[in-house]
Amino acid sequence: TLKAIGGTAGLLEGNAAQVKLQLIGVVVTVAYTAIATYIILKVVNLITPLRASDAQERDGLDLSQHGEQVN
Repeated sequence: TLKAIGGTAGLLEGNAAQVKLQLIGVVVTVAYTAIATYIILKVVNLITPLRASDAQERDGLDLSQHGEQVN
């Protein structure tokens, strides 16, 4: 019989443990990415605000960001 690449069988060959390991890897990757993104956004927000103020939103972002007014 043929073996999978590297001798590792997957779910179709009866090795559900391999799929479990891959799912754990996906969950860990998603968690790491979410945490890293949160930290990066917090650091960037310390340098420059990521959100316009309420007054800027009320007046319009064209005016506050570009100095233009839409009629």
